[in-house]
Amino acid sequence: MRRNWYPERYPSIRAVLYFHAYKSPNDWRVDTSASSLEAYREVVASSAYRGQLP
Repeated sequence: MRRNWYPERYPSIRAVLYFHAYKSPNDWRVDTSASSLEAYREVVASSAYRGQLP
């Protein structure tokens, strides 16, 4: 399964927001497992999310 399909399926998404928080019962950190960290890195590496600074 190809994981980085987000830009094609959701072309209106222009940014990926990340925040590092743990508030029981939700753990929003991307590094809670090796697979979640790998998936996050793959998504944000997409050129679709590289903006240009003014």
